[in-house]
Amino acid sequence: MRTSVAISSGGISAQLIRLLPPAGCPGEAVWVPPNEVQRWEQLGFKRAPIPAAELELSWQPVGPESGGLIPIELLLNPRTTPPNAVTVDWGDGTAETLPWPVGGDGNGRLQHGYASRSDYTITAELTGSGVTATLLVSLAGCPIWSPEPPAPAPGPGPNPAPGTVLPLIPGAGIAGGAYDGSATQQWSLTPWGGGSSAGGVPPSDGSSSLFLCADGSWAIPPAGSGAGSRWFNGDGPPGQIAGAVPGDYYLDGISGLFYELEN
Repeated sequence: MRTSVAISSGGISAQLIRLLPPAGCPGEAVWVPPNEVQRWEQLGFKRAPIPAAELELSWQPVGPESGGLIPIELLLNPRTTPPNAVTVDWGDGTAETLPWPVGGDGNGRLQHGYASRSDYTITAELTGSGVTATLLVSLAGCPIWSPEPPAPAPGPGPNPAPGTVLPLIPGAGIAGGAYDGSATQQWSLTPWGGGSSAGGVPPSDGSSSLFLCADGSWAIPPAGSGAGSRWFNGDGPPGQIAGAVPGDYYLDGISGLFYELEN
């Protein structure tokens, strides 16, 4: 069957939702389709005001530490034509009034270096207009970003606290970087190298009865355990599917709904 993914029907596009990064995290506002909003909110993103505020601030790290300072870039995005200058209090005891810095996209971009990985609150004012905005900069880390992510401890480890955001870690047979929501990651399947367990992807010619387990390994499920499930897909709700058994899954590529097949 053919997989078809659509976020609209009848030629009418789904309305996108505007989201802002978690407090203290780097990154700008993003627009996502409604069916993706919950996934972004689980990572800590918040719904952004529409229309945008009179002045919005965001930040990004800009390279490694240099001269004992941690550099960042501040993006100033005003709703209206900006004045000739902007006053910025960087939250570390430094405040300055500067000519409006026009970036390549028409927004203002300024750089600053901090002496330590702490939390700072930036306050910016469009000089003479009374329009101000504040921004938290968490250089010590935030829910979905860390300058130096710690290596995961071996073994399953303790259960995370409710609400903890954990990265997705590729397992055996799936290669790629850990996904924590801060950047796009692409995973790939590792070629099958033979054997009866983890080490790659088994052939799809019907000669193998292995199933992909939750930990990323490939194994033969115990008889009667129902641990092995297959995925089917098509355009529309499932009907009669050749070879399907109870416990298998089906994805409707038009609505995006998942089904667990029963008798």
